[in-house]
Amino acid sequence: MTTVILSLSDSLQAFVETQMAAKGYGDAGLFMRDLLRDAQKHHLAERRERLLIAGMESPPLSLDAGYARDLTAQLDALLTGAET
Repeated sequence: MTTVILSLSDSLQAFVETQMAAKGYGDAGLFMRDLLRDAQKHHLAERRERLLIAGMESPPLSLDAGYARDLTAQLDALLTGAET
């Protein structure tokens, strides 16, 4: 695991402390980690949506169940493997 040191303005520090108290975080690191995880999930959801829209806008294909399963597996691998 990597350690990151952040410098925060007084207002951001106050915000972090308020959120920690309100949400029961034991330290700022846990709060920041949750923020980053949420941002990562949001990024992946946006990327998935862009890929799905691009697929809907592409020319139609004749799909069978096996092709759809393979395509879903490839998309899952792309989203989980390429975005870390």
